[in-house]
Parts: sequence; C-alpha cells; structure tokens
Amino acid sequence: MAVRRDEQLIGRERELARLHELTRLVAAGRGGLGWVRGEPGIGKSALVDVVAGAAARQGCAVHRAAGDELAQAFPLRLMADAFGVSARADDPARAAIHRLLRGEDTGAADPVLAAGERLLELVDRLCTAGPVVLVLEDLQFADEPSLLLWNRLARAVDQIPLLLLATDRPAPSRGTVARLHDLTRERRGELVELGPLSEDGAARVAERLLGAQPGPRLRRELARAGGNPLYVRELVDALTRDGLVTDGEFHGADGAVPDSLAVAIRGRLRFPSADVLRVAALLGNDFGIDELVIATGRSVAELTVAVEEAIAAGAIQEVGSRLAFRHEVIRQVLVGQASTATVESLHGHLARELAAAGHGIDLVARHLLAAPGFADRWVAEWLAEVPESMLYAVPQVAAELLTRVTRIRSPDGRLWPVLAARAAQVLYWLGRPEAGRLAAEVAQHTDDPALAATMTILRLRAAGRVGQAEEALALAAAPVGPDVPRHLRARLAAWSAINFASFGEVDRATATAEHALAEATRSGDRLTLGYALHASTLVVDAPTAVDRIDRALAELGDDPASTDLRLMLTNNRLTYLAVLGRWHDVEASLPRALVLAERAGTFRAASLLATAAEVGYMHGDWDDALVHLSGIDAEFRANRANLNPPAVGALVALHRGDRDAAGAWLAAAGDDFAELTRLRTNWRLAAAWSLSAEVAGEPERALDRLSTLLEQSDVPGQRTRQELMPHLVRLALSVGDRGLADAAVALCQADADADPQADRIAAARCCQALRDGDAEGLLGAALRYGEHGWPLQRALALEEAAVVLAQDNEPGRARAAFTAALNVYNGLGAAWDLRRVEARLRPFGIRRGPRSLRRRPTSGWAALTPAETRVAKLVARGMSNPDIADELFLSRRTVQTHVSNILAKLRLRSRIEIMREAVGE
Repeated sequence: MAVRRDEQLIGRERELARLHELTRLVAAGRGGLGWVRGEPGIGKSALVDVVAGAAARQGCAVHRAAGDELAQAFPLRLMADAFGVSARADDPARAAIHRLLRGEDTGAADPVLAAGERLLELVDRLCTAGPVVLVLEDLQFADEPSLLLWNRLARAVDQIPLLLLATDRPAPSRGTVARLHDLTRERRGELVELGPLSEDGAARVAERLLGAQPGPRLRRELARAGGNPLYVRELVDALTRDGLVTDGEFHGADGAVPDSLAVAIRGRLRFPSADVLRVAALLGNDFGIDELVIATGRSVAELTVAVEEAIAAGAIQEVGSRLAFRHEVIRQVLVGQASTATVESLHGHLARELAAAGHGIDLVARHLLAAPGFADRWVAEWLAEVPESMLYAVPQVAAELLTRVTRIRSPDGRLWPVLAARAAQVLYWLGRPEAGRLAAEVAQHTDDPALAATMTILRLRAAGRVGQAEEALALAAAPVGPDVPRHLRARLAAWSAINFASFGEVDRATATAEHALAEATRSGDRLTLGYALHASTLVVDAPTAVDRIDRALAELGDDPASTDLRLMLTNNRLTYLAVLGRWHDVEASLPRALVLAERAGTFRAASLLATAAEVGYMHGDWDDALVHLSGIDAEFRANRANLNPPAVGALVALHRGDRDAAGAWLAAAGDDFAELTRLRTNWRLAAAWSLSAEVAGEPERALDRLSTLLEQSDVPGQRTRQELMPHLVRLALSVGDRGLADAAVALCQADADADPQADRIAAARCCQALRDGDAEGLLGAALRYGEHGWPLQRALALEEAAVVLAQDNEPGRARAAFTAALNVYNGLGAAWDLRRVEARLRPFGIRRGPRSLRRRPTSGWAALTPAETRVAKLVARGMSNPDIADELFLSRRTVQTHVSNILAKLRLRSRIEIMREAVGE
C-alpha cells in the first residue's frame, strides 16, 4: 500500500508551519536551527521530508543523511553521507575528503580533524552559492565527530544561509546529543516535540489509507497503535492484506489485530526475495548493490529482482545511488528474525568477503565487531597489513580491533608484536593510559631491536605526557643496545632530553640533547634530526632556539610525515619570537602556521591558536587575541597542561573591566589554584587570578597568588616570568611588603644576568626603578618596553613614573607621563587600568582633559577593527569564508569569528545584510 506524505502529516499542521518559517528565512539568506524529537514511527521523517521539499522548491540546496547504529564508531560517516562524499564523487573537494577518511592522504596529521575542516569549508562554499538545508536524522545513532561538526555549524548559522534540521529519539540518551539539543534552544531554534496522535487523528490516517471512514470496531482496534502513525499504517495495511476490513469497518475475530509493530511489519515482508533483505539488514540502514553482491554471492541480475520486490513492498527505497530501508524499525525486525548464531556467522562471512574484495577498514570493521571470529588467522593477518594511515582514520575502531586480537593471540606468536605495537600506537594517539603498558609488553616480547626502540620512545612520550616523572626519567636514563639503528638511537636520545628538561634535570637534558643532535646528524634521517633539534631548543637561550627551529624546519621541508613536528616547532618559534620582540617575524609567520594547522587537521591547531592569543595579548593586539581564543574548541580550553587560553581571556576581560566575562574564563580553567599554577606553563593563570583579586579590592590576596613567580625555574627556554615581575613588585609595594619586593628585584636581575635578553633587561630595570622610586629609571624602562613591543608593561612604567614625578612635585612631567599612560591603556581598551591611574593621580590635581582620549564606538562601521573592516569588504563582495581566508591568508576559523563580530557590531542578521549595508558606506 503506497503511503502519501500528506497521510503521515495529519495532526502535524502547527509543527509544520513552524518549520516552514525556518525554510522561508533561510531562502531569504538567514540561517537557523530546527530540531524534531519523537519516538520511532511518530512521523519525524515525514515532517522533515515535507520541509525539505518546500526548501528545495524555494531554491535551497538540500543535503540529507541518517544516523546508523552500526556506523557510530566510524568518524564523520553521517556528514560525509549527507554531502555525497565518496570515491565516485566528481567534485575534487569531496573526493579529497573521501581520501582523508579512508586514510589515503598521508599529509594529514589527523585525518579525521582534517576531513572535518574540509567539510566545514565545503559547507561555507555551498552556502556562498545559495541557501543550504542540512537534514540529519536519527542523531542518537550519529558518530561523535559528525556531532561535533554539527555543533560548529550551529554556531555559524548566524552568518551563512544554512538551516540545520535534526531529528532524534528520546532514547537512547546521549550526552553530546542532549547538549546539541540544548544549544538549539539557547540559540532560539525551533524545538518540535512530536507526541502521539489523538484518536481522531489516528482515524483520519486510516481514512486516507482506506478511502472510507473507520467504523467503531476499527477505531477501537486502532487504539492499540498508541497514536503512532507508523503503527497505524502498518496495522491498516496488515488488516487490508488479510481481507479483514470492508467499507472502513473491521470484521475479524478478536485478537486478529497484531499486538506488536514487529508482527505487523513481518506481514509486509512476505515476498519471495525477502531473504535478501535479511542479509542487507546486516549492512546497515543503507547499502550498495556491490556490497549486496559480495554479501549474498548472487549476481546483479538476481539482486535486481529482489530489490524491485522490496521497493514495491515498501520495505526499502532508493537514495541516490544507494538503497536504504524505509524505516529503521523495518531493518530491526529483519535482524531480529535471525538467530544470534546466524547473525554472527553472517557478519563473519561479510567481514572476510569484504576484506578479500579490497574494501577498507571502515566497512570490514563494522562486521568484525559484530562477530566473534577474532581467533581466525585471517583477521590477524589482515590487521597486520592494513596501511597505518587507515588505522588513524578510524582510531577508535582500530584500537578496539587490535586490542581484541592481541588479547586472543599468544604474545609469543609471530604476529603478536606487530599487532600489539600497532595497538599501542593507536592507543597513544587516542590519549589512552594503557598505551605505555602495552608498549612495554611489546618491547619485552620482541626480538626486533628497532621495534623495541620504537616502543620505548612511545613509553617515554606516554610517561611524559601524563607527568609520570619517575618512569619517564628511568626510561630516559636506560642504556640503549648496540643493535638499535642509529636514527632510532637519536630519537630515543631526543625524547629522553625532552623528558629530562620537562622534569627539571637541566644538565642531563643538555648533555642528552647534544648527543641526540650528533647522532641524528650522522644518521642522515631528516625527521630524526628535526626531533633532535626540537629537544635542543629546550635547553638553550631564545635566539639560539629560534636558529635551531629554523634549521629544523628547513631540513624537514614539506614531508607529510613531519607535519606534527613542524607544527610543534612552529608553535615554539612563535613564542620565542614574541619573547625576543621580533613582532615583524611573528606577523609574517603566524597566519601561515594557523592555515597549516587547520589544513593538516590536528589538535595542535588549538595549541597554535592559544599561542596566537598569548602573543597577541603580549603585543597589545587584544581584539585579535580574543578572535584566536574564540576559535579554540571548548574541549581544548580545559587542557590542564596549558591553561593559557582561559588565562589570557580572563586577563583581557579584567583589564577591560568585564568581571563577568573574566569569571567565566576563570571558571573554565577550574578553581584548584594550588594545583593549576603548580606547573611553570600556567604562570599566566596565576597572573589572571592575581588580577582578579586586585580588581575585587584584595591586594594581599593578589600578591599571594602572583608570588608563585618567585619559584625557581631551571629550564632556560621556559623562563617567561620577566613579563609579569614588575606587576609583582608593584603589588608588593602597594601592601608594604618591602622584603618581597626586594626578593623579586633580585630574582629578576639574576634572570637578566643569566640570559641578557632585551625583555629581561627591561624587566630588571623596571623592577629596580619601581622599588627605588626612580622616575628616570621608570621612564627609561617605558622606552625599552615600547621598543620591545610590550604596551601593557610600557603603560605600567609610565603610570608609576607619573606617580613618582607627582610626588616629587614635577607636575608638568607627571602630566606628560600620565597622558602617555592613558593613551596606551585607551588603545588597549583597558578601562580598569584607566580608572586606576586616574584615581592615583587625582590627589595631585592631575586629571585628563575632556578631549584627551578618543574611544572607538561599540557599534556601527566605526566599531570594526582594521581586520574586521578588511573582512567586511570581502563579505560585501560575496566571497565565502574560505575564499576570504585564501585572500587574506588567514585560517577559515579566524574569518568566521571576524564575520560573527562584524554582524554583532553592525547589529545585522546575515551576510546578505552586510552586503546591503556596505552599499551605503
């Protein structure tokens, strides 16, 4: 019995009208969010079908896919399906994404993250061509990376003509899906809860199907459907097939109506070729004829007949070049008809045949995970031969498969060390703590010195990452056998040096790094030399570190295998350049680094954004710093090893007088001050907590929190406290703690003597002048800070000089220093500092004039920063975010953040409105 969509939408007129409004808006250029929730069969798909059809008629491009319970472990499967990503795609961009997801593109540091960025870029470009509607059904079965992409797209609908429309079930409940549902509410999307149809609604559905009004007996029987439209249709269809309904009335005996939906659906599946569908059901919600040929062993001609029968019976439907079950319940019923032994046997057969046919791990693994056949030798041999890059394309699945097979096989077997080593590497990639333990087992059971050394390197990295100092130092100090190849000896030495440095063993780190560098040079292996040079940068001064990083980057070139190391080196280089005040070099290299990180797809993109925000804060580019911070996903902001992102966000907010925003940033970092500021990398967080206390009028508490800077730092490359030391001296003097001020001055001078860089010399002189009340010294420090490119430190020195000069009864010079400090603070937008310096100089009769400062407006075109103005002009030309990123050599995320800021400042709702407004500018 054919089912018309209007039959499925009876009683849903109000919900349909709400969703139609979303399509009207997106067709006009304004994006939005919609979410439809309800139990299976309640009419979610029917509702979005009609909405999608209406959107298409209004000129929208509609992309659609559904979650598959069997494919949840396969990254980005849902998004890739929605946008037609496949090997057969004519579009080069889609084909490139397919290669990434198959692990065939070895240039990506993380193929999943890289593919996600490419998909986001694809959506941007599609939205530039016209409005887009993305319908994703059954999000409760979606893979996690697709849900994360949905989250990022949901935060971009305010600037591109994109309508996101989701469906899901109340159960099973998933935390990520629940958060996305809440996000839809927060961003004022349409939330539609589909409940049961009323008795009259169910009767109207039956009337449409039968062409006659249901009689009293039939209405009573239909009440068993519980208001579920799917159950109503299946019951009516079953009764009609059995000849139990005539002229709209039920004439069967009591109990003739099935008590379950499954029974009703089984009646639909009574046709000769239904056994083919039972095999197809094991392939998932959708499948291709080629997969069905392998699974059944039948020819295409035979399967064509079976497929046509199934389509005629309403069990499956065509979706592009593939076939899909009309409803997930139908597939579940088919799977439920087979015994457990039969299902497991079929999955095992499918896995082996698909592997033999050359299909990738993404298709083979779903059947292996559903079958108990891991003891079969072919599974181990197949896993040992799968290209390593493909394992990282589906890391969770690969880890599960490899872990299972290594548990079953004997450690003394020929394949076990190979498989266990692969498992350890994937587990390390996933950040799993068992990676180090498994690597140790491999090293113990293998006779291959190269494999043993590779696993020891993995153990070193794993122990260092989780802060296991005792194990890391023991491994770093262990002797290396003579049979280990030279390039691996050099890598071992490099990672040993890194661990020595990380845990304060400076002398051993220096000696080991020099040894690693010598061995790496003799090995002739570029990647090994790169690691050795990286290790050596941790134990030398900043200028030498930059030189060695530059040498490493030149040696590595654009070798895809070195992508992660190049990003790590580039990140460190930016920090050193900022410390050295080489801002021209920072400006030239930062955009390229961010673009490389985004294209490569790696967690280091978040690390680079954090560094970009930090150097922006140091240089006074606070608006740019906030742009970079907004591009960091929330999951990376809570990285306890480096909490500089929330620290920088809090510092900017505090200086600008926004205590609520500062509180949110600090809350994101956590409230365990003693633990969080224990590591040297979190000194800036201590500064944020200190400033928060000072702003709250608690100078003693502020001093206590900043005094962590006095703790000894043994690693030269990690001494960055000079930027903050003047603030410590200022606080100590403000509460009358002369002893602490003296200690800070002495320590700052010692740092400058040990490593006489310009920033350390300026900090030492500023601290001494602060303590001694030396106005000339403070003015000299301000000059040095200005030359070094540190405006906040310059303003502080000018402010202190103004106070000292006012106390020395030199009002003219005091006013000049005061005005200069005001101008710097004003340029930074540091409203709190402006109020502080004004309050300090007011008792001396020094006030700013009515026109001494010009503040940037908070709204309108004049409120845009120079970067935002450049982006706005390109948006007005109709360019997409990726095109703008290419034009300005920025990352796509940075452009997206700029566009969001532009819309907020201009108080507009879409890019089209920017284009209209720009005409009048």
